[in-house]
Amino acid sequence: MSEDIEVLLKIGSRYYEGRLRPQVGHPTEISNGNPPAIPEILAELLTIKAEGDYWILRPRQFLKKQDFSEIARIVRQYKGDYVSAGRSSYFKIPK
Repeated sequence: MSEDIEVLLKIGSRYYEGRLRPQVGHPTEISNGNPPAIPEILAELLTIKAEGDYWILRPRQFLKKQDFSEIARIVRQYKGDYVSAGRSSYFKIPK
């Protein structure tokens, strides 16, 4: 298993409007309506909410280049996108 996948699978319960639940199965599939697995250190920088057919990941603060790149890479694994809207920018991942 790759190091990235191991990190994603080892994450304990954290933020999902207060809690992020670890995923079981293939890490690029979102099952049972659970939010995507994001490493704890990055999840603390985000607010994760369900809106319609998407998970919306909004930065709580300005993201450093390295943090932004890592979050964007994980979002792309889930077939998600970055929506650029100035201070209201966010990442979205289909459920």
